[in-house]
Amino acid sequence: MIVTAVKTRMVHAAVRHLLPQSPWWPEVNGEKPIPISQADIMVTWHTLATFAMSKLHEWRLRMLADEVEGFLHLWQVPAHMLGVLDEHIPNSWDEANAQSAQVLDPVLGATREGIVLADILLDLAMLDLNGDGDRGSLRVRAQRRRRDGGRPPGAVGPGPAAAPGPAGGATSAAVSAGRPRSGRGRASGWAGRRRPGPRGRTRPGTRRR
Repeated sequence: MIVTAVKTRMVHAAVRHLLPQSPWWPEVNGEKPIPISQADIMVTWHTLATFAMSKLHEWRLRMLADEVEGFLHLWQVPAHMLGVLDEHIPNSWDEANAQSAQVLDPVLGATREGIVLADILLDLAMLDLNGDGDRGSLRVRAQRRRRDGGRPPGAVGPGPAAAPGPAGGATSAAVSAGRPRSGRGRASGWAGRRRPGPRGRTRPGTRRR
């Protein structure tokens, strides 16, 4: 992880040095802003940490207090290693949700590039990757979500659920007994499938054709 963090910071440093030299990099108030700022990194951080945790609560996933706290710590460490100042890293999920509403929510919305990417993903959704004939249902759900603007009706930001973090100490066990559908009862993706190998043998993780 240390090596990966160092490589990432070197790439960030190169972008910060080279991009402002480009004539295509726009000026703001007469000056060219430095890319990949602390705020930029935290926007990405919240799409991975805060948004993911809000979805786990939205799906009514049961989590223990130490699991919730551990998930926050899991994302605090890489933020620190990528050079984010400690005062900008949330110490609890309450802080994370508040900061996410400040830096992530204002930049959420449809873009031309996002629409193109959504179309590509919808086309992929029509492929029968599992070989079980189940096609189209994902596309229908994706089209419905796209019609609704990319978020469930009434949703604002990454979600209202705020899981307690290290500062809270409260338990979040048994958020609810419900769980998201996980495709139980059949193989998910290519896991468990097999296909012929040398001399008729099979290899795990593939399927027989």
